[in-house]
Amino acid sequence: MALRSIFVLVVCLITLNFAVAKEAFEQTPAAAVVNLKITSPKKPVRSGYVFVNGEYIQPPYRVVRYGTVIKINGKQVTGQVVPWKRFTNSAAAPSSTSSAPRRTESVKKTTKSAVTEISALDALFDDAPAVSISAPSSSNEPEETSSSTSSASEDSNEEGEFVKDARTKALLLRINNYRNTIHRHLMDGGVYFFGVEYSQIYIPGNIAPGMLDVMVKAIKDSPDADSLHQLLRAKGYPFICKELCSDLLSNAVDTTKITERRRKDRSKEDTRSLINKAASGNL
Repeated sequence: MALRSIFVLVVCLITLNFAVAKEAFEQTPAAAVVNLKITSPKKPVRSGYVFVNGEYIQPPYRVVRYGTVIKINGKQVTGQVVPWKRFTNSAAAPSSTSSAPRRTESVKKTTKSAVTEISALDALFDDAPAVSISAPSSSNEPEETSSSTSSASEDSNEEGEFVKDARTKALLLRINNYRNTIHRHLMDGGVYFFGVEYSQIYIPGNIAPGMLDVMVKAIKDSPDADSLHQLLRAKGYPFICKELCSDLLSNAVDTTKITERRRKDRSKEDTRSLINKAASGNL
């Protein structure tokens, strides 16, 4: 009986390890972090909502470019946005089976004007000084700094040496712009769903509150992923795929945190509305 119990335990542990290994984004090679370094904002974002494989991540959010991938609060949320091989002298023509993360939004192609608007483009690869890696816009655009690290992934077996030229600078700019977009959308109150088994889903801030309220109630009312998917589809949210529904149900305990945060958000919205009415004399 004891041997049978041990056997069952071993099988369960093997199964669990396999599942954990499967639920992982492609890592960035160590060489990518050493050469491309890290880009992060000076201040974290306190608005918006982030879900990673169905798990709700609480704010504030620090969106970081870590080599060729994106991390939020230390959790990797993408595969390689641009494969590290394209930064080396072994880079070939882009493959149709690129390892870049699947996204609902395509990263804008770098234009000549966008590149020329960056002061000291070489600083993209340097430890200092801090640079703005996107075209200047509003004062809400996050300021960014670059730094190196020695805690990179140990799985760098990529061939070829790093090439620092205009082409690789443009590739780095693409990743940084992608990081900027996520940061800006969160500042606007948007919702991001990142997952290994499905494309990234982004919900704009103007419809995010209603979607979150519907989603929380639907999770509580649904016994399985199919039921949740059908219910959300009927409510006008067909883009919440079955794989994401499964992840959300696996993390159903997070609905308590989401509900509490939505309560606080509504309180802030009501207070802001009263202030605006008082300012306009409509009270």
